[in-house]
Amino acid sequence: MRHVSFAERGRSAAPGTSVGGRLWAQARKPCRLSLFVGYAATDFVWDEEHLDTYLADPQALIPGAIMLYKQKSSSVRKAIISFLKEQK
Repeated sequence: MRHVSFAERGRSAAPGTSVGGRLWAQARKPCRLSLFVGYAATDFVWDEEHLDTYLADPQALIPGAIMLYKQKSSSVRKAIISFLKEQK
């Protein structure tokens, strides 16, 4: 089976006229690192206390932070922090 181009199908390949075109139009937009705005505004050095608070509720420590992981268990948070300390 051979590939058939947009022109051969009689379709326009202009951005916004097909799914691929719409994706390409989005990909060409400038990147806004909005995910990191809250992190850039922090004025502390990461330590165990900050990391513990962050793992429990990222938004409480960094307003606007987007983090899909929250750990409510303090013993699991301590294990994560301990593991990270060992990685130095």
